[in-house]
Amino acid sequence: MKNKFLFSLLAVAVLLTMTGCEDDDKVASVPSYASVEVSDDIYTGQKGTADVQISYAGAYVLHADNSYTLSKGGRIYGQGSFRVVDPRDNAPHFEFVAPSEPGIYSLNFSSRFSFYVDLPNGGIYGKSNSVSTQVNVMLADAVDACWGDSRERLAQVLSVKDTLYDASACKVWKGRLAFYDMEASDLDSLGENSERIYMFDAEGGLFKVEERTAFALKYKQSYKESGVVNDSISSMDIYPHLMGVGNMNTLMGIGSSDYYEKVGDPVLEGEAKDIYPIKDWGKYEADEAKAKLINAFWSGALESYSQEWVLMREDGVTEVTKCTVRAYAKDDKFVIERIFEKK
Repeated sequence: MKNKFLFSLLAVAVLLTMTGCEDDDKVASVPSYASVEVSDDIYTGQKGTADVQISYAGAYVLHADNSYTLSKGGRIYGQGSFRVVDPRDNAPHFEFVAPSEPGIYSLNFSSRFSFYVDLPNGGIYGKSNSVSTQVNVMLADAVDACWGDSRERLAQVLSVKDTLYDASACKVWKGRLAFYDMEASDLDSLGENSERIYMFDAEGGLFKVEERTAFALKYKQSYKESGVVNDSISSMDIYPHLMGVGNMNTLMGIGSSDYYEKVGDPVLEGEAKDIYPIKDWGKYEADEAKAKLINAFWSGALESYSQEWVLMREDGVTEVTKCTVRAYAKDDKFVIERIFEKK
């Protein structure tokens, strides 16, 4: 019995010795990264995605503790961390939130690894090389970047407020109308009543944006040989706003290389449409001629002007947003209306 016990101990010792030798033959190595790549069209406050390319997968890696930072001018605007088990077969992929201010930011990525066996210099922990890329964060606007976003998300990105409900119980959110190319102090000059309404579907995602700007139509008293008269010449002040609807890129002042493209020809409705053809509008130089055009809307001789547009991405193929522009007179006001819907 004693001999059998000694033999068993010897067998276990030999097995442990063999196993130890096998582990001693294994040497871990640290993975290395080639690059980090980000998704296109990242807008302020929106989520972007990043993919890290592996140049060398390493050996005997247990897991990777990954971290990233989004920075500009030495200041960190975003950071995060996550773990990947068995990173040899799982290249890092992660989401990040773009800052609220547009600009060029640096996205930096690195990892700390744990290994099954020791590295050549000893220890079971090692660090990767860092990889980075430049991220162009563009100014977000509801009509080109926020389709499907929740009301709360829109609040964070665009700072819109004031919840209300329309007659059909469709959730809408009312915010102040703003153009990119105008300072905040200029917004009041757009009209007596300017508003942008954000409309949400049953699932809570943004699906439509409506904008309206109204300018008062009024007579101005002047003195002539016959005495005091009511002269509608003041209506000519609205003429530049009517002309502005013919150039959406100027009107909206969109950023990056996106642009609006006309869909078909503009449509003019009303009995006087042949008297004031759209092609002649830009030729009016005298104030009286400009006033007569606006007054034709005021009197109902011209009922409405409308034009469809589509917002195109820089590639010239991707259609983002459909926009219908209308101009008409109602209740002694000249109204410019834009309705945006996702393509």
